[in-house]
Amino acid sequence: QHLPKSGCSPSEFSDALKKFKTSVLDKQYWPAARGPRRVIVRCADHESLILMRDALKSLGSSAVLIHDNVKRDDADKLEFQSVNRALRAPESGPIEYWLHQWKLLEGVDDSTFAAIAIYAPFSASRATIQQIGRIIRVLDRAAPGKEVATVFASADIQADARARFERYTRYEQHFAKDPKRALEQ
Repeated sequence: QHLPKSGCSPSEFSDALKKFKTSVLDKQYWPAARGPRRVIVRCADHESLILMRDALKSLGSSAVLIHDNVKRDDADKLEFQSVNRALRAPESGPIEYWLHQWKLLEGVDDSTFAAIAIYAPFSASRATIQQIGRIIRVLDRAAPGKEVATVFASADIQADARARFERYTRYEQHFAKDPKRALEQ
């Protein structure tokens, strides 16, 4: 019921995302000591990142924007070229929405990222797998229920991401059974 429509505007997407976060994501288990539950938002380009940030701001939410086109890091504006500098900036600490095009795929191991929102699909399966990998974590082995890695996207983008992830897990299972043979294929 909260899924965005395929091809919707950043404004419509951010509105659906905020409603989803409030009514679904925020009701899932989250260790209180962990800090804010962050959502990685993937957009197609710098322009769509700016539109998404502005749309979230109009709904009362700040967002960290990370992209190569940012001329210089500006913690007050929450704009960064580097993920590491964004993560280290005290101004970014309480921010729940983290926007990027390619920057939050690899080399980011931060357990406060709890969900991904895919506004623009990935063109490569590897990028899809890397993005999902940012939110697969065991936060609390004593948790009262299963922890959930959440992917928020339109139905068609979700179907594509699911198919790519299932192909990947089938390959991983195949590789685990016979690593030598899996590498030959």
